[in-house]
Amino acid sequence: MVPLVFQSIWISVVSSRTIDRLYENSVSRQIESLETVLNLYMNQLEDFSRSMSADDELSRLLKDQNRTNGEMVVAINVLSEKYHLRIPLNVHILAAEGKVYSNFPLNNREENRLMETVKNFPWMESNLQIDHMVFYQDFALDYHEPPTEGKQLYVSKNIVSDGRYLGLLVLQMNHSLIERLLLRAKATKETTVFLMNDKGRLLVASDLNETQLSQASINSQALIRDKKATNGAQRVRWKGENYEFFYQVLPELSWTFVELTPSHVLYSDTNIIKRITVITLFYSLLIATVFFFLLTRKITVPLQRFSMLVRHMQTGHLTRRIKYKGLYEVEVLATGINAMLDRIQTQIETIREEENNRRKLEVDRLQAQISPHFVQNSLISLRWLAEEQNDRPLVEALISLTQILEYSFRQPDIILGPLQDELNYIRHYVQFQEAIICKPIQLILQIEEACRHIPIPKMTLQPLVENAIFHGFKGWDKRESVLTITAERSERGLRLVISDNGRGMTADETDALRREIAQTVGKRIGLANVVQRLKLNMGLEFRFNLVSEADVGTAFEFDIPIQVGEEADL
Repeated sequence: MVPLVFQSIWISVVSSRTIDRLYENSVSRQIESLETVLNLYMNQLEDFSRSMSADDELSRLLKDQNRTNGEMVVAINVLSEKYHLRIPLNVHILAAEGKVYSNFPLNNREENRLMETVKNFPWMESNLQIDHMVFYQDFALDYHEPPTEGKQLYVSKNIVSDGRYLGLLVLQMNHSLIERLLLRAKATKETTVFLMNDKGRLLVASDLNETQLSQASINSQALIRDKKATNGAQRVRWKGENYEFFYQVLPELSWTFVELTPSHVLYSDTNIIKRITVITLFYSLLIATVFFFLLTRKITVPLQRFSMLVRHMQTGHLTRRIKYKGLYEVEVLATGINAMLDRIQTQIETIREEENNRRKLEVDRLQAQISPHFVQNSLISLRWLAEEQNDRPLVEALISLTQILEYSFRQPDIILGPLQDELNYIRHYVQFQEAIICKPIQLILQIEEACRHIPIPKMTLQPLVENAIFHGFKGWDKRESVLTITAERSERGLRLVISDNGRGMTADETDALRREIAQTVGKRIGLANVVQRLKLNMGLEFRFNLVSEADVGTAFEFDIPIQVGEEADL
């Protein structure tokens, strides 16, 4: 019987340690999942708020003192669809003059409660209104009538245009989304989980008893401060009971996840084992034999299955899985091994698919090299045929077309190229278009020497020159056609001006073209494409202007920022 006593003590200790380890592993996995989803939500909210707050149409409406509530509601709904809002939100705009606009109807009391809620946020006192980069998030009670239980997540972003504060964009995310995440992270039904900030203030919890949880949040922050670690676990006293305290700092959000599980619930399996062992001590050896037999069936058989599974894995067979129902620890182990095999099999399939895609891309790349080569050889043959016919205009046109295609096909994966390469390309393009429209075009290049090696996006000048030829010169013979390209250094970086002395446009036509370019619609999609590519490549400091006058001509003006070291790299 003495060995049985020692065995009971050993089982108790081992089972307690196993439960501690499995509990911490289980909580860690749940927190990883929770953190991933929370980061995804916050990234989506941040991307949406930054895009919407920087939208030109929204800024225009907020600057318009005669705007109507209907116009703002339509704009909010359109922008929500435009920037792919995928989370159910209440979208509000608190205009600088104090008006409130929302994608849901609000009464006066709800508007006042919303304004009061925003005013009470901790960050509001230090908010620099002209700072358009800062992104705030906080939890507060619902302002609707009747209010929803629990705290709601509020995300705020300043709306600034041309250094002027236009208002505050406020997004309200429903409490139920985060509450469901917290409920999924609970280890047991009796577990309490909550989020707090780095000052110990309670943000949101699975239990609506905010008074008790607020104090627990403060106490938790004190424990975390003493431990000086980003995660940990220990036993604490709360509500007169022993609880297993586990915390994990979420660094990207500056929040801390806290989980409190009653010790008696967590160690219920261990207590059962202890009671069974004590009973076994007072019964006959037969009962002890039966007990050990059952224990063997519960542990040894699954281990044998694990061993068989490992042997199959070594031979490359990953389709077998373990089906087991019994001891919690073994179930967790079986579930973990099955999940690991699923991930390995998925990764193998992904690698195979990526390898197939790589081979397909390589074939496509080789095929793409054949087509330009064939076209260039064909043009060279046509050129020699024209030489034999002594057709000089056709020869010159084919030479220019060959140079155009060579530039277009050369290094298609390169986004930026020196300005000089673009100018060489434009010379050949203008020569080719002279043959097309049967009209001479005088090309004037006023280029500062320091600007020739500045990199700009490829195919930037061609759509602008094409616009000048087909909309300015073609079918218009009042004077000699002159196309001027000017490049000079400016305070912003590189200033480019493409001007012509063609037919020009009226003020209404000029405004309509500006709108087409801004909205990427209309017939002149090439111009809009150039402007959008420059915005994406050069950032917010890029500037564009269009000037035109009927019977005088048209000028496209660009201010392109130059990063430090950009010229030297070339």
